[in-house]
Parts: sequence; structure tokens; C-alpha cells
Amino acid sequence: MSLSDFGAKTEEWLEEEAAKEGVVTVEQQLVEDETCSGSSCSKKRMRHIDNERKRRILMNNLLDSLQSLLPDSYPRKDRCALLSDVIEHVQLLEDQARRLEAQTAQMTREKVALRHSASRTKVCPTDELTGQSKGPPCPELVRNFHVQFMPPLHNGHPRAAEGSHNSTNGSDGGGGDRKELVLTFASPSRSGLLPHVLELLQRSELIVMDCSLSTIGDDEILWYIHAQVPTGRKLTSDQVKSLFS
Repeated sequence: MSLSDFGAKTEEWLEEEAAKEGVVTVEQQLVEDETCSGSSCSKKRMRHIDNERKRRILMNNLLDSLQSLLPDSYPRKDRCALLSDVIEHVQLLEDQARRLEAQTAQMTREKVALRHSASRTKVCPTDELTGQSKGPPCPELVRNFHVQFMPPLHNGHPRAAEGSHNSTNGSDGGGGDRKELVLTFASPSRSGLLPHVLELLQRSELIVMDCSLSTIGDDEILWYIHAQVPTGRKLTSDQVKSLFS
């Protein structure tokens, strides 16, 4: 008999003996159940029932915990399908969390950059922001400066704009018939800037007829100033721009 045949026979014999032992064990258990009587048997059965109840409660709690990870509208399934669906859903949530973290980090970087750029406008002296300076505001505070000359109201008719002149355009906006102008520009929101701008216009002999401010975003203000030019005075858009530069 070869070594391989001997090993195969040995494995068969071990399997037969294990099967016999298992049958004997089951038969012994049946005999013990039949012959068992009295308080000892009832205690064993009660312990078995109690352990089985605890096991089922624990299993149901685990299944409920897994089900709670899924959306409320998700149908209940068997244990294997539930476990696979939970794993897939948790992976999806992890991907969404990573994307949200990346977006939050990007927004934080943008806010820091905006604060840094806004802080650069604070290099001018404080008195220029509080109306105590006799000079113009910092150039960094005024952006998108625009001048529009127009004639005054005649016979109740609205003013007709005679042309828009950007602050970068040096064409003359003056003349005997151009007595009013409209200034529009944007600036960061700063305390004390409004009285300083109004004082600057008054020192330039411009009569402020109307002034309104509107917010753009979180820290941006759009200015609208309607002023009257003194009679006989001629102004160009560059001269008006020089008041704020």
C-alpha cells in the first residue's frame, strides 16, 4: 500500500469515527432529555430560552442599527442584502464628506484671500477714513469711478443725459449749460467715509443734491451722488476724478 493510499484510508477512518461520535452525542442528548426530570431540567431549559431571547434581541438591535444608517424610504431586506447596502451607502457618505471638506477648505482659502486683499486698503492714515483729513480718500478705496454730466430740469421735464464720461476719459464735461453731474463709484465699507466724501465735495464748491448708497456683497458699497455745479464753473471728468485721487 502506497503512502498516499494509506493517508486517504486514514482520513476516511477519522471521518467515520467523527460521524459515529456525533451520532452518539446526539443520542445521548436525546436520552438525557427523556430521562431529565425535576427542577434541574426546568432550570436548564429556562437558561437556554433566556439565552436565545437575548441573542435574538441583540441581533434585532444590530439590524435596526444598520437599517438606521439608510434613508427612511429605504425598504427592509434580508440580512445579507441589508449589510451590502449599508456598506455601499456608508462609502457614498464618506465620498460626500470628503467633497464637502474640500469645498470648505476652498471657501476658507478664498475668505482669507479676500480679507488679505481688503486689509491692504487700510495702509492709508486713519484720519482719511474718519473725515479728519483735508485730502482725498485713498485711491484704493475708490473703484469704477464714473462721471455723467447733465443739464438741470426744464419745465418739469426729466433731465436728459448729454453723455457719459468715464473718469479715464479726459474730454471736457463742462460748459455753460451743464450745471449738474452724477458720480457713481464703488468702495469698501469703511466707517467715516461718507462724511469725508460729502465734505470733500462741499470744499470743491459742488452742491450735493442727492446721495444714496447701496450694498454689493458683504463688504462693498455702491455710491450714487447727484451734485450741482456752481454757475460759471467749468469741470472736466479728469478734474472731478482728481478730487478722489
